Amino acid sequence: MFARSTALDRVLSVLFILAFGACGNIGGCGACSASAPLPTGGLPANQTIEGGAQVRVTPQGFTKLTQILPAVLNSSFASGFQIPQGSALGVDYCVGNCQVNVSLTALSTSVTSSQTLHIAFDAHASTAVRVSPPIFSDCTMTVDVADVAADMDLTLGVDPTTGELTIHLAQVNGLQLNGATYNGCSILSFVASLVTDILDSFVGQFVAQLLTPVIDQIVQGLLPHPLGLAGMLDVGKLLGGVSPGTVAEMEARLVPGGYVALNGNGLSLGMITGINSDIDPSTRSGTRPDGVPYVSEPALCVPPLSAPNFAGAPFNLPFSPRNTFAMNPADEFDGMPDPTTDIAMGISQTTLDLLGHHAVTSGGMCLGIGTSLIPQLNAGTISLFVPALADLDDSGKAPLLLVTRPQRELTFTIGDNTTTSPALTIGISHLEVDFYAFLYERYTRAFTLDLTLNAGVNLTFSQPPGMPAMITPTLVGISSSNVTVKVLNSDFVTDDPTHLEIVLPSVFDLVTPLLGNIQPIQVPNFAGFALGNL
Repeated sequence: MFARSTALDRVLSVLFILAFGACGNIGGCGACSASAPLPTGGLPANQTIEGGAQVRVTPQGFTKLTQILPAVLNSSFASGFQIPQGSALGVDYCVGNCQVNVSLTALSTSVTSSQTLHIAFDAHASTAVRVSPPIFSDCTMTVDVADVAADMDLTLGVDPTTGELTIHLAQVNGLQLNGATYNGCSILSFVASLVTDILDSFVGQFVAQLLTPVIDQIVQGLLPHPLGLAGMLDVGKLLGGVSPGTVAEMEARLVPGGYVALNGNGLSLGMITGINSDIDPSTRSGTRPDGVPYVSEPALCVPPLSAPNFAGAPFNLPFSPRNTFAMNPADEFDGMPDPTTDIAMGISQTTLDLLGHHAVTSGGMCLGIGTSLIPQLNAGTISLFVPALADLDDSGKAPLLLVTRPQRELTFTIGDNTTTSPALTIGISHLEVDFYAFLYERYTRAFTLDLTLNAGVNLTFSQPPGMPAMITPTLVGISSSNVTVKVLNSDFVTDDPTHLEIVLPSVFDLVTPLLGNIQPIQVPNFAGFALGNL
């Protein structure tokens, strides 16, 4: 399921599948990338769920990672790394820092505890060390080690303050320098070679102690910060091709954290899923007179919907030590039993409901869809159902503009990816749609529909040979028989509202096939790796 990709900018994070929260390669993911930092104070704790999404890397997936990591790490270490200046035995070394060039030749991993990953490797290393001895003149000594045999422990944990995943080098357990040669600095090279031969284990331990903080800094430098997505999402930009001019932003925090465990020779990893919308980020404390918290103020185009409370029914989620909500790993995401694939990724219905609320309150569903997007959507077409429009438009081609104003949050139901049980059913309740016709040289509202429907989305996975995996969404279940319509604001037309409520659902039989031709979505790379066989 894992395949190498040419993008290796976040190599080390891939070792632990941290890229699930990174939205592929941030910056190349279009609307996935954050357009601005989160407001001061961050995302509200009561709109954050630790474990709201979950990842499981199975033992076979872990094995595959081990097999390809040497080549991946060699790429990441291509430019070497620096050892800072220090002193030992009265000799100052690495004056001006030293660059160490490393090339891995072998690597193996094993799990020693639920939080510790043991790594053993062999590598070739070389460097040029500028030394300043107390008696001799400053000089440069070149060091070449044919085989560096080392083993070390990496610890995985959760930051107690943020809840985010942490990865640190706990210790270098052992380091052997086999076939070390020294050149330059005359007598110092001879002494260094002699000391290495006599006190190889001591030198190894000295270098191990020296490298432990350096390697940990390298680990931290290779990991993206944050390990995922934390910032403002420009939803309006995402919808620009459908509804130009839509202004909507959501605060998003999608990062690994909440829990992490190396169990059953695999990895169980939680994702922190936080989503919020706030039309006025300058006010982030207190509650408005209508009961809406200032930290989650909805857009003006929607009613004052209160943010969801996951402590109450039907969610009843417990709190984490950080006052966020917490979800424990589901059995299969904890290896009980392990999935048959290399990696499993899941998102909870609770997180989807959180998204459904803020997708509405952000203004992301306040759309304007017109004839420019759907040429068949004009006054002549709609007049087949609303005859009064024909009396107002002699040409029969007057453009239409449909403006949506949601009145309730979206809800989600997860199904079986079939026609009768779509993979995802989106519950839309009381979505008001204003029909504007371009009459008398201006857009005039003809009437309003209040719609309630369940929109199904099925997903088809495909992967052409040598190409990235693709996901094709398909709309199902949107037809005249599945839509409930109430006509409002129809004073401009002479048609009877009751009659319109009977015939207007047929519009969906016309429009749905035009909207259903959704282009396939390419599965993004995850920090340098591509997913296949989905």
